[in-house]
Amino acid sequence: MTASGWNKDTYFNYLQVPETWRTLQEFADWYMANKMPLRIPEDSHVYGTEFVTSYIMFRQDVYQVEMYVVKPNISTGLHSHPGVELFMCQIGSMHPGITWGKYTPTLHSGEYHDADFHSMNGAIFLTFIGLLHNPQRLFRKKHSKKDQR
Repeated sequence: MTASGWNKDTYFNYLQVPETWRTLQEFADWYMANKMPLRIPEDSHVYGTEFVTSYIMFRQDVYQVEMYVVKPNISTGLHSHPGVELFMCQIGSMHPGITWGKYTPTLHSGEYHDADFHSMNGAIFLTFIGLLHNPQRLFRKKHSKKDQR
């Protein structure tokens, strides 16, 4: 540490990050095997809705990890995530039946799902995302839509 803080360029020297991965599952396996490195992109924001708060924890090429903190006793309703494939991994819950590290099935672009947290006192999970198109264009579009809310 220097008088002004830590240098991000040297802080992450220990981490051997591939340029990309062949699959979303391969990326998620690498991320978890490397103890969930926290490398928040400089253009990241904290996002909030009436249901959740989230932020991007790590991004490389067309893959990223987002952390979601879900409020208690909510349902997200049926929705989809166009242009991406994703799956979620539970890492925290106030519900005794939830297993740490359990993955959901992969959702593909255009598939709908909902989440019902009415029986829980909140939850924390990671979402592993793989973009199916140009990552810079989609991330900017995603940011600009959320920033306008």
